[in-house]
Amino acid sequence: MARVLLPGHAFFIWGRSANLGNYPPVLAAHKLQFSEGIMWDQEDPVIARKDRVGNRVERMGFAWKPRKVLHT
Repeated sequence: MARVLLPGHAFFIWGRSANLGNYPPVLAAHKLQFSEGIMWDQEDPVIARKDRVGNRVERMGFAWKPRKVLHT
């Protein structure tokens, strides 16, 4: 992501809430910024890999490539 993302552009990371703490150090090592983890309750049924349809929580992180390289 760090190689192809243009400076000032952002991206989302979808994953489990248990992994939200793993994102910041890895992204910082590649000079990318991590903003925060966002979680919300998906109230409408969604098609998933499970054999039942029910409520689920969506987890997402927001990150971007700074316009200037940050020194860490």
